[in-house]
Amino acid sequence: AAVVKQWRVRNSGRTSWPAGVRLAHVGGDDLRAQLDDALPADAAAGGVAPNAEVVLTAALSTPSAPGRYVSYFRLCAPNGKAFGHRV
Repeated sequence: AAVVKQWRVRNSGRTSWPAGVRLAHVGGDDLRAQLDDALPADAAAGGVAPNAEVVLTAALSTPSAPGRYVSYFRLCAPNGKAFGHRV
């Protein structure tokens, strides 16, 4: 089965997030997250201004075995450097 997870996040920094920012899996269980469209197209293409909010979306595949599963994600700049808190 699949589940869609969303997070509303704010750029609390003093500079805009650069164009090309992406959401990346950084740890925990591999839930085969579909992250290609995690950021809205305008945010991915034009960055996110200070104090602006954006909704991140990840489509996750649920494991077939019952249990507790945890997966972690972070925003990454186009150069691959992660920033911000884990979600």
